[in-house]
Amino acid sequence: MRKDIQKATVIVVKIGTSALISADGTINYSVMQQLVFVIAELMRQKKQVILVSSGAVAIGRTQLGFAEAPLTVSQQKASAAVGQTLLIQAYQEAFDDYGKQVGQLLLTRDILDFSESRQTFAETIKQLLASGVVPIINENDAVSIDEVHQQRQFEDNDEVALNVSLLMKADLFIMLSDVEGLYSDNPVHNEDAELLQHLREVDSQLLASSSTQSGPYSRGGIHSKLKTADAALSAGLSMVLANGKEPTVIFNILKGEEVGTLFQK
Repeated sequence: MRKDIQKATVIVVKIGTSALISADGTINYSVMQQLVFVIAELMRQKKQVILVSSGAVAIGRTQLGFAEAPLTVSQQKASAAVGQTLLIQAYQEAFDDYGKQVGQLLLTRDILDFSESRQTFAETIKQLLASGVVPIINENDAVSIDEVHQQRQFEDNDEVALNVSLLMKADLFIMLSDVEGLYSDNPVHNEDAELLQHLREVDSQLLASSSTQSGPYSRGGIHSKLKTADAALSAGLSMVLANGKEPTVIFNILKGEEVGTLFQK
């Protein structure tokens, strides 16, 4: 039983494209509706929940007919611009059923680089939470400079969510992906692979051997999640990696059940 997790009041939830977007590049509304229900219920319990949501580029590229991968830089940014609008609209419509307003915040590295903009970003989130609004954060992919040029993009939304968690001094960071957690080996190739329930460190060998392979609409793979977990551990932040296809798993996590992989000192 993970008793300390039950005390979390400031929670950052990150849902990945692989969990939120269907194979055809459209929103999986079943997943979104479950996620919205969970967040609304947690808010009713007086918890402060910040949502970091991927999916905009996948939605936008489908809408614009950019079916072939990889996208050019301009196609990616156009996809982000269109997809972000559709994504936030879908969230608002889902939260309407619970009488909740959403607020969109798009983050770039530049905002975090300067203390004034970083503090303003944090204060905006605090005010949204105090007003009973659900902050929904994504990277501003439409304007972020691509890594080929100046490496000003975040590696992915795992990194965005980590930075938000640290900025807001979150008690818990829940990362929802398309995997049950971290395994001792690749469960696709090794049926004896075991789910690792608790890691206190991410050793260099584990990080080096982890896969960067990801789905058609996402990037980073398990390697990105381990890098994020390593940084979270170094900062003293508790993080859980779990399967986001059934977002009600968040309730189990907050009950202290052995769900997913807990990264905690």
